[in-house]
Amino acid sequence: MKRIWKTKAGEKLRIREMTTQHINNCIAVLERYNNRRLLQAESFGMCLHGEQAIFSHEEMMWKLYDYGFEDDVDDYIFSFEQELERRIGGK
Repeated sequence: MKRIWKTKAGEKLRIREMTTQHINNCIAVLERYNNRRLLQAESFGMCLHGEQAIFSHEEMMWKLYDYGFEDDVDDYIFSFEQELERRIGGK
C-alpha cells in the first residue's frame, strides 16, 4: 500500500496528512490518466492489420479492463480510497 504521495513540485506528503479535497483531486487526476491510457491503447488497435495482430491486441485490452495497468496508479487510487474510508469511519 502506498503511503507517500509525491506532488508535481516534488514535495513528499503522507497521505494521512493530505486534505480530503487534495485526495479527491489526486484520485480524479489518476482516473483521468488511466482513462487516457486506455483510449490510447484502444486507438492503437485501429492501426493493426492481420488477424493475429488484432486478436493479440483484443486479448491485451481484455486484460487491461480486467486487471488494469501494472504500475503504481491503481495502488495509489486504492490507498487514497482507503484513507477516505478511514476518515468516514472516524479511525
